[in-house]
Amino acid sequence: MKYKIADLTVEYNAKYEMTQKRSEKYKIKENKKADISINISDEKIEELEKKHEINTLETSEYMLIGTYFYRKLLSYNGCMLHSSAVVINNEAYLFSADPGTGKSTHTSLWLKHLAEKNPYIINDDKPAIRIMEDGIYCYGTPFSGKYDINENKKAKIKAICFIEQSK
Repeated sequence: MKYKIADLTVEYNAKYEMTQKRSEKYKIKENKKADISINISDEKIEELEKKHEINTLETSEYMLIGTYFYRKLLSYNGCMLHSSAVVINNEAYLFSADPGTGKSTHTSLWLKHLAEKNPYIINDDKPAIRIMEDGIYCYGTPFSGKYDINENKKAKIKAICFIEQSK
């Protein structure tokens, strides 16, 4: 199956429902050559599931495909930033922090208090970032954490903020 993720054609065949469902809005019908091909063996999935007690085969596949995508993204002037990214007026604001610090809470406050500007979360956990000729962009990806909040869109990055939780 082929997908358009971060302006790249990405090919992978997900075996489990979690990855299939989360990838649905990125699916394309074009028969373009893949920029990135991902092939994860059953053995790798089983190995990760056994390594971490909280993982299932389904979550292990999802994590491995996402990890492989982000590693390959480095070859396309891109990376992943653990952050929650909100878009306002087609400009992305990324909030990065350690897990549990309040990234999602912060972006949800932007949604609430700036509602008249029609904000949306482009990715709530692992947006892709790419340096392009005309600027630096944030992309939604299907790899967006436990709440699966993402949009198959891109926006120029306006700011990146590293937040800390107050004592």
